[in-house]
Amino acid sequence: MMTLHFILVKPRTPENVGAAARAIKTMGFRSLRLVAPCEYKSGKALWLAHGSNDLLEKAAVFSDLTEATADLDFIIATTARRRHALKHLYHPINKLGGLLQGKQGAAEQIGILFGCEDFGLTNEELTRCDVVTYIPMAQAYPSLNLAQAVMIYAWELSQIAFNKKMPDTERPPEDQFLALKKRLNKLLPELGVVRTSRFFRKAVKRIGLIDKQDIRLLHFLCGRIEATIPCAPTRRKATFLL
Repeated sequence: MMTLHFILVKPRTPENVGAAARAIKTMGFRSLRLVAPCEYKSGKALWLAHGSNDLLEKAAVFSDLTEATADLDFIIATTARRRHALKHLYHPINKLGGLLQGKQGAAEQIGILFGCEDFGLTNEELTRCDVVTYIPMAQAYPSLNLAQAVMIYAWELSQIAFNKKMPDTERPPEDQFLALKKRLNKLLPELGVVRTSRFFRKAVKRIGLIDKQDIRLLHFLCGRIEATIPCAPTRRKATFLL
């Protein structure tokens, strides 16, 4: 079963953490993770949590993002703006449900990241995510309160997480998506694709868009390719810098 974890990265305002906890619980979710947070158990945070104090008390606290996402199969980033320095594929929030439906059974532990109130997620944090999403807004310079953004995502994700009509048959092993990411990270350099190349980054990012049927297919293709690669470490390889 798919489990969604809401992760607030370096939140600075206790009130935002409390309001975010309220939004998460109101929409039926139970997992809140905090990375290097402010003092989130203050009076104002508890007041805004309003019936969600248990979620604040049970929130998992981590010192860094690597630790907070170590057990996740699929990571979703949220951003308010496009980053010109990064060549990401940006997806509107209304497309998120389709992406997750395609991962049913292939990626079970899902994390959704929210950056700090001042700057959002850093470029480095965005590169750790499988997909980058945003909320379309009318303003030329959009700005949403952190807790407001969490509420919108929680509502959108609840339509998928608690859809009882979701097909639940012929599920592949739960770690297939994560295993495919690791497999491609290892296989592409074996084929001469340089890790720092644009092609490598794009290939790894694009697998975040495929569904479980394509995940099975890619595992099959990777297996056939791996079977043709000699084991000798001294073999010569073509190098692609695309």
